[in-house]
Amino acid sequence: MAGISPESGFNEPGSSAFDAEAWRREHPMDYFWAARTVMELDDPALQDAAFRAIFKVCRLHVPPKLFKYYALDGNERMNETKLSTLSDRKVYTAEVKDLNDPFDCRSFYYRRDAMRSFPELEVHDWKPFDDIAAFYRVASFTECDEGMMPMWAHYANNHRGYCVEYNMEQAENRGLAGLMFPVQYSDRRVDLTDFYKSQIQALVEKRDRVLDEGGGTVVVEDLRMVYLPLLLVNVKHSSWSYEREHRCTIGAAGGGDPYVDAWPKAVYIGKDCNEGHRAQLARIARKIGVPAYQMGFNDEASGYLLGKSLVR
Repeated sequence: MAGISPESGFNEPGSSAFDAEAWRREHPMDYFWAARTVMELDDPALQDAAFRAIFKVCRLHVPPKLFKYYALDGNERMNETKLSTLSDRKVYTAEVKDLNDPFDCRSFYYRRDAMRSFPELEVHDWKPFDDIAAFYRVASFTECDEGMMPMWAHYANNHRGYCVEYNMEQAENRGLAGLMFPVQYSDRRVDLTDFYKSQIQALVEKRDRVLDEGGGTVVVEDLRMVYLPLLLVNVKHSSWSYEREHRCTIGAAGGGDPYVDAWPKAVYIGKDCNEGHRAQLARIARKIGVPAYQMGFNDEASGYLLGKSLVR
């Protein structure tokens, strides 16, 4: 995280000599460090400045290209929705509850028994906060390119689906890139009990002051309550690390549009994609002006490599 300083041995980001790929390898994203940094700051202005700096570091971790794999199965209604979304140059952000990781957005926790010092929480079963996961929607991308066979197996129903490549430096994808966070993989979850206890204590004291002054609305103004979850929802267990995930994360509140603009660079059709879906994908690629490639088995390669050929 401190790797952009002159002491790091790298040139400053934006300079012609800055090697972003080397910098990313040497300085993997550390949301735990970022969370500790934000938690230690009491001044809202410093909290905001720290988060803005961390956000800039996140942007450095977005590679020039990312990929997204899609399944096409027996649910033709869902298939048509996916293909229509591709044709519209968009991606769908899913609710966290619909993702395949039961610990998604749950890289942190607090001990409920420690909340029993606040009798006000008994009616809430000692749970001071709603499920954080309910506040976010996510679209998952990967650094794994079209040759990554486990991704075809796990997310494109055994090569029957398709993969889309996105140029993250393309002008039309600036908005998408600005919502992208690299995923950190870890074997541990972080305990926020002490932090949450301090937040509740401060809130109780503020409530008492408001009541002493004749009543009114108690407003929570601590930005850390916003920044910490936004950072820590991007941590997953290390067993998922093969995915090399980056995620587009947006707020779920208010029932807003779940779709985000995403302009494809290329479409890769799974080697076992059926003829009807193959034809639809080829038509969509022509419509949006990007190449479509048919993936296949490379019989003559010395390695375990998929081949591809341009669909004309």
